[in-house]
Amino acid sequence: MKLILCFLVLILLIGSSKSSSPHDLIPPHNSVGVIQKYITIGSTTIADKWLTLTPKNQNSKGSLWGEKPNQYRNWEATFQFMINGISKEGGDGMGFWYTHSPLQLGDLFGSNQKFTGLGVFLHTNPLDGEGERIQVMIGDGRKVYDKTLDGANVISHECETKLRNKGLLKLHIKLNQNELEVLYDTTKSGNWESCIKIPNVNLPTGYYFGFSAKTSELFDNHILREFTVINVDSSKEEERIQQKVTTNNGLQNSNIKVKEVFGIELSQYTEIQNQYDELLTYTETLLNKVDKFTKAHAELYALEKFLSSLQEFVKQNTHDIFDLKRQIDTELTKYISLIAKDHREVDRLVRTFRNNISELSTLLTRSSRKTSGIADSIKDETIKLRQDVQKEGHSIGWIIIIIQVIFVLIFIMRKNKSSKKDKYY
Repeated sequence: MKLILCFLVLILLIGSSKSSSPHDLIPPHNSVGVIQKYITIGSTTIADKWLTLTPKNQNSKGSLWGEKPNQYRNWEATFQFMINGISKEGGDGMGFWYTHSPLQLGDLFGSNQKFTGLGVFLHTNPLDGEGERIQVMIGDGRKVYDKTLDGANVISHECETKLRNKGLLKLHIKLNQNELEVLYDTTKSGNWESCIKIPNVNLPTGYYFGFSAKTSELFDNHILREFTVINVDSSKEEERIQQKVTTNNGLQNSNIKVKEVFGIELSQYTEIQNQYDELLTYTETLLNKVDKFTKAHAELYALEKFLSSLQEFVKQNTHDIFDLKRQIDTELTKYISLIAKDHREVDRLVRTFRNNISELSTLLTRSSRKTSGIADSIKDETIKLRQDVQKEGHSIGWIIIIIQVIFVLIFIMRKNKSSKKDKYY
């Protein structure tokens, strides 16, 4: 019984000794306009309970950035926010950032288009009209979010959920062992619902936390109320060590109070506390192993389910495959038979063609001989005709000369006779 009481006291002491991180934003905030640990840019305004990134104005941009880089390797961040407006559709939306350096104002939910690190976007005005959504983008300094595609060119994961005019909502972002998970509570039920889970995400220490928002022609209030960050690796261990030191110091200064409260000596209490530490360490190790086993079991179950469905698919399609094989064999046999028949027909046609070629060659040879004889005869006749023409040509020439002489003589005689007659008269 005493041991149980000691454990209860230790648990209560540990639970009451949690300290805030250097990144926490917890109301009341500084109403003057300056928050320790954070800087404001653009339209961001500060009140005791609210950090308003954009008011209900068109074309507003505002952001809030931590001044100190994060040194936690594995961390969990939770923030409370509210997005509300009077129009049916909202402004562009709001962004949570964990980047290499604070970003300047820009068009990507109020910050730069190009960044290195993590961006979690509360997108309240999607162009495709399919609904408000939470998006995750891992930036490498070169990628650019295409607004005409609602970021489909760079967004790795997203989930749809109602974000506008829902009152105060919560978002929880966990980075543990390079696994990123985004959870949300938009029903205000106190139960976290997993939205996005991404393995193998490398986000080193030394990056900066930030928030931003943007409106265009449509506008909303984008409000941040509270932001807390927990160091997953050392929060429990540091708290346990600190509580142990604090408790031991207190107990050492008042051994009488230890006896009064627990009824045991301080040394006995210290031994019990050490045993509790060992038990807690063993429990954490066991829980980690159980968690790994659970994940492996889930993967094995999924694989088994896939193999079962594959086996069923193969079983259902085996008969069809064999039928198809038989049909293919039948068609191949038919085609082979047709090819063999066609081959014989082709051989016959080739032989016939060869015979016709041979006969044609013989006819051509005979015709060539006859043509040669005819050509020789034509040649001889041509020579003879040429000689005759030449011979006849000479005779005709003399005849023409004689006729011309006769005509001249007749002309002279007629001329002389005419002249005598004129003289007589």
